[in-house]
Amino acid sequence: MIEPLILRPDESILSRYPQLVKMAAELSEAYADQEKLVTDNALQGIGTLLWRALDADEPFQQARKRAGQHLLPIVIESGKPEILHLPWETICHPEEGFLGRSEGFTLSRAVPSTGAALPAIEDGPLRVLLFTALPDDIGEKEQLRIEDEQALVLEALGQWRQSGHVLLEMPDDGRFSEFTHQLQHFRPHLVYLSGHGVFHKDYLNPDNDKGYFLFESDNDGGELVDEERLAAAFTGTTVQAVILSACHSGKASSASLNNGLMQRLADKGIPHVIGMRESILDRAGLQFARAFFGALMQQQSIAASLQQARRAIVLPLHDDEELRYSPLAALSLGQWCLPMLLSYQCDRQLVTGLFTPQPMRPANLFNESLNNISLPANFIGRRRELRRRQRAFREGTSALLMLTGAGGMGKTALAGKLLNTLKADGYEIFAFSARPEHNWRDTVLQMELALDEIRVAKYSKIQQVYAEKSKQIEMLLKLLLEQFGSQVALFFDNLESLQDATTRALTDPELQLLIDAAVRLKAQGVQGLRVVLTSRWALPEWREQLYPLGKPVYRDFLAVAQQQKLPKEFLTDFKRLRQAYEVLGGNYRALEFFASALQEMNSIEEEQLVASLRVATEEIQTNMLLELVYSHRTAAEQQLLCTLLAYEVPAAFEGVKALVLDELEQPEKALEVLLSVSLIERTENKTWQAEEFLVSPLVRDWLLLKKGATVSSEQLQRAAGYWQWLLENERGTVEQAIITYAALIAAGMNEEACRITLEWIVGPMNRAGLYQTLIDTWLPPVCLSTHLSTLVAGFGQIGKQYFHIAQYDTALDYLKRSLAIQQEIGDIAGLCATLFNMGHIYWQNDDQSNAVSSWITVYKMSKKMKLAQALQALESLAPQIGLPGGLSGWEQLSQQMGEGE
Repeated sequence: MIEPLILRPDESILSRYPQLVKMAAELSEAYADQEKLVTDNALQGIGTLLWRALDADEPFQQARKRAGQHLLPIVIESGKPEILHLPWETICHPEEGFLGRSEGFTLSRAVPSTGAALPAIEDGPLRVLLFTALPDDIGEKEQLRIEDEQALVLEALGQWRQSGHVLLEMPDDGRFSEFTHQLQHFRPHLVYLSGHGVFHKDYLNPDNDKGYFLFESDNDGGELVDEERLAAAFTGTTVQAVILSACHSGKASSASLNNGLMQRLADKGIPHVIGMRESILDRAGLQFARAFFGALMQQQSIAASLQQARRAIVLPLHDDEELRYSPLAALSLGQWCLPMLLSYQCDRQLVTGLFTPQPMRPANLFNESLNNISLPANFIGRRRELRRRQRAFREGTSALLMLTGAGGMGKTALAGKLLNTLKADGYEIFAFSARPEHNWRDTVLQMELALDEIRVAKYSKIQQVYAEKSKQIEMLLKLLLEQFGSQVALFFDNLESLQDATTRALTDPELQLLIDAAVRLKAQGVQGLRVVLTSRWALPEWREQLYPLGKPVYRDFLAVAQQQKLPKEFLTDFKRLRQAYEVLGGNYRALEFFASALQEMNSIEEEQLVASLRVATEEIQTNMLLELVYSHRTAAEQQLLCTLLAYEVPAAFEGVKALVLDELEQPEKALEVLLSVSLIERTENKTWQAEEFLVSPLVRDWLLLKKGATVSSEQLQRAAGYWQWLLENERGTVEQAIITYAALIAAGMNEEACRITLEWIVGPMNRAGLYQTLIDTWLPPVCLSTHLSTLVAGFGQIGKQYFHIAQYDTALDYLKRSLAIQQEIGDIAGLCATLFNMGHIYWQNDDQSNAVSSWITVYKMSKKMKLAQALQALESLAPQIGLPGGLSGWEQLSQQMGEGE
């Protein structure tokens, strides 16, 4: 390891260079006054003087020579607060320039050892706590882009989390109590504390100067926690480093070395503490986070990672879309020198690295067959709701939760966020969007297919023993909980689609059975089941946790507006945004339509629209805005929108073209327009690496109910044809088969749907052991077919399923029905297959005479018709029943029995 160059400023430098104190104070005032620009020229002035005051040219040259090609760690150490608190990060060498951002060095600070015991270095993996606090009552200018910061940290840590080198915790609860809970239970090695710091200066008694960090509080406001309480929270922890991404977190009194957030934490024995000397721009803070963690994950030291992060914010506005051509983009704005490191040993490790990483389980939110539930790309806002609900939901004290509220208020997004947290904890998620065109039984099928072989056998017996559907569902949930280690979550979205308009009760009694089963399990004390429901209205008999989503805080509304990529002129006009927030009651979805409508209005029309919206209910507001947006679309765009109603789940652009054929010119252009005004949703199918499109549920309902839109049988058939082509050529999965089956039924193509059941669904479910499900759900429609060949297959398959569950008489009954039709239509191969299966059933039922008779008949017919497959099956069967000689044994037996053909 390279020996650091430790520079200890002489105690007389302030008397020899009295202008340093003045220049430092002026620099601090410039940062405080946001109207003033801090330039590199100003930093160079004080930085050059600091270097001159050190008088370290000779030791610097020697240390530089010793370091060779390695980074040279430079440490500024002083026991005098008035010296240590000078802006040493600006130090400027006459040849090397700013040492605090140069590629050849690292720059940190140190105080003489306080004697505090440092925590032992653990092996790993590296545990990182990203903790953010943003109370609801702070001003708009103080709001940090917390979600973006989390995303950037996730981006930097992503591959290392996947490989198991890093464990990351990002609670959405910003209270101090949650912070202490995380320190004691997650026991992080590195804490990234993001929010706002405050330094209170007592001009009468400098010893009372104190730093504070602003946490969230129980009453939605903020709680200032002073440096003493904050430091005390680290007692008994394993924390090796703290990054205070907060304004003034590096500030301290020039009269004492034991105050200020950074210094107090260092005194506690935390080996590395990083803070900000002054207020840092939000944008610079985000860039700092990405660069710092990116370097840290490349196995660089804390000091080296900080040096690289400083370089990343030399020009903090150079990639800002709005300011990139502004003169400000070419200025550093003095941001790079604000992060400072106080370290006991700048090359000290966070973990030893002597461990075997355990790759994390892939954390997809939903099963791939359920990804038609649309969620925002990034969850934004609703921290208040998350703070109040997430821990209780995660820990199980509030295991069943119903979110209610108007359409567009973010119920689905919030539910998805809660479930995503569970998924990261290892939960298995089963989701269902309760719309008239969706069948919740598909979700039950996914639950059944998730069972392993042992539990499928148990479930099959349960289905035979219990005729009551409610008992079957309850036992299915118990088996899933048993299999997935008491970590199963159910998500029922958009329940209002299946609620009675008057009573609000569910109109689907079997879906009610599933919800009731979950409630019963909770009442029985069964652990590990979580359930989230969303609807505009509460269920009448719901006695569990009910949480109505009201108007979000303006900050959340603003953040969502920015995420939606609304017109620039709208986003930059904060007066209009505030007005939209008040008029729309904070409704996120209505905001999209509102902004789209404004694109084609003048100022007078906008005023008239706002006036109308003020007196309208939430539902009428949305309808009014949709009508405006829809009316400004061309005939071709309206035609495409209504045509896409044929798809009930997202489809790729090839599916769009399959619907319109040559009837619409430039469908790509029309689709982009519909996307730009939020009438169509675009989702990413990560499994198949495809962009997919769907009319949003809210727009779909409006088109069908308010505009009287209809989907022709021809369009439904085209949609079904596309899904069928996709099944047979690209996506040969059970999930795709179920989508295709539903589309064929919707198009009235029942015979084709039966064929999909027989060719694509029966096989996988048979292999999964779901015999009773096939008997109860999938095969009965096949047995109603008017096509004899389909009917034969249906009877035959049901007979096989009854054979699997040892109901031999019923199995024989269905096989005999199949046999009769095969004889009628002259299907010799099918006849042989049925007789062969009947022989197995006779044999299993100890009726050897009829079994052998059936097989002899198969032998004779197969021999005559040269049915190689049937003969091969008989040859394999012979030793199983003790018949020597293979086919010759069958020949001899048939002659002995005197069977005719």
